[in-house]
Amino acid sequence: MRLNPDCIRDILFYVEENAGYSEMIPFYTNLERFNIKLKNDYPADVILYHLELCEEYGYLTIYSHTMGAINVKRLSVSGHEFLENIRQDTNWNKTKEVAKSAGSTSIEILSNVASNLITALISKKLGL
Repeated sequence: MRLNPDCIRDILFYVEENAGYSEMIPFYTNLERFNIKLKNDYPADVILYHLELCEEYGYLTIYSHTMGAINVKRLSVSGHEFLENIRQDTNWNKTKEVAKSAGSTSIEILSNVASNLITALISKKLGL
């Protein structure tokens, strides 16, 4: 399956909006029970694939993997940081544009570009 950075971003927004301190989010792995709706429309298997990538990238804290669900506890510190850097659509679109023009839209590259973009914007605002 091809990496879809927009799906990862949408998952991070979903977890941020729906996770609570004592509440986990079940992402049902049985496609017939799957009920997660993200900002953009993706098939359930695409969401589950990218959910596991989010865990591998260290963006989510998973409470448990059961036979029927992946139970998400919350965003990790890295997940919050990445999401804050790409929260605004203008920053996200610019990040993707720069990464694509450089020839890579891997999550690591997107994260680095987003961080550098925010740093550059802050420097500009401060007149540095």
